[in-house]
Amino acid sequence: MRPRHLLLLALLPTGAACHGASDSKADPVLDGAAEDAAPEDGPAAKDGPPDGNPLGSARPCDPFLPGEPAVTRLSGIIAIGRHRDGTGYLVDKPWSTERVFSSDGPARVYFRREIGSQVASAPASYVFGAARPGPPFLLKVEFFANPRLRMGVIRGTSQARDFAIGSEGDELEVDDSFAPTLAGVEFRDLPTAAGVFYFAQMEDGRQLVVLRPENQTAAETFRLFLGMASAMVERPIEHVAATDSNRAWAIHFVLEGAPAEATVPVMTGPGSLKIAGRTLSLTPLPPDTARREHQYGCL
Repeated sequence: MRPRHLLLLALLPTGAACHGASDSKADPVLDGAAEDAAPEDGPAAKDGPPDGNPLGSARPCDPFLPGEPAVTRLSGIIAIGRHRDGTGYLVDKPWSTERVFSSDGPARVYFRREIGSQVASAPASYVFGAARPGPPFLLKVEFFANPRLRMGVIRGTSQARDFAIGSEGDELEVDDSFAPTLAGVEFRDLPTAAGVFYFAQMEDGRQLVVLRPENQTAAETFRLFLGMASAMVERPIEHVAATDSNRAWAIHFVLEGAPAEATVPVMTGPGSLKIAGRTLSLTPLPPDTARREHQYGCL
């Protein structure tokens, strides 16, 4: 007959734990190491790296590259002309600097062109050397002509500083009535590269970076990445709001399935991260180091 203590052990469920061990559980959101130790059906596995990929389901990317050109509004229209092949050209002046737009063929979308040089400017005419994006061209707008306004274009690279409309290049058909021409037309600004708005390190060694397109101030253009340098994964932002008398931004986002809030100052300084009932400090890092030896994953 087997001893009674052996019978009791045989009746215990398979995998039963000894009650002397601690019942506390690591927080997969706050403890980066817990993500690696979590079981396959645990919280970390839901957003964890499949097949050893540190970026998880995010795609490798360079978020600092220029993105899709944003839609812009026209202001102070100077001239609109159309080439015989349907390509449109437009010049406006919203502030103190002229902008040049051209359509890609007869499309209903105009793209702003970088003015490589304003090679000539006089009371009676403008001559613009337009560069990227797209092939270069030289655009001339002539005032007080007969008729009142004339436009011409030389397509391709040109070393000319001026040209005679009608004798050189192609003369454009000028649209005197702007409204019908602009109906249903979309205008897009120059593609803008992203700049580092805020870069900091968390208490557990992970880093947080907030990017925003250069020369833009709209809160909806923020992008947030969080992780170790080898796996800076973009996190979905739910909304952004000004806080602390407009001295900081509160960025509400999702981190491993849980709501999180990062408070980042407008000027360089410490920030904070609220997650799972805790507030962690964010120590600022030099913004220019956010590009160095970092691997980013975009949604």
